[in-house]
Amino acid sequence: MKYSGKAGFKSESVETRPGTYQNQSIERRIKGDVLSYTTRYSPQQNSTIDDVRITNRLSIVMDPFLRTHIGEMLWVSFSGSKWKVESFTVQSPRIIIDLGGLYNE
Repeated sequence: MKYSGKAGFKSESVETRPGTYQNQSIERRIKGDVLSYTTRYSPQQNSTIDDVRITNRLSIVMDPFLRTHIGEMLWVSFSGSKWKVESFTVQSPRIIIDLGGLYNE
């Protein structure tokens, strides 16, 4: 299955008001293939809400920006939500990205 979506990369803090700084992420469009698509629910103790976790793997085509900033990738959009990047493996000319839980901004 083909993949096309956005990825968020951390950037430096930006002063939003005098004395107030906020981290802002840089969004970039990425393309590649979905290698695996699995969803799992982990029930939380003392809670009625389950923790949704996906264990998807994406194979993304590397560009010069991605080659330089792969260590700064925070999240990837997938199925309408932002998911944490758990790990990645460089297999030039591609990067294999393992996704985990939902990304909270």
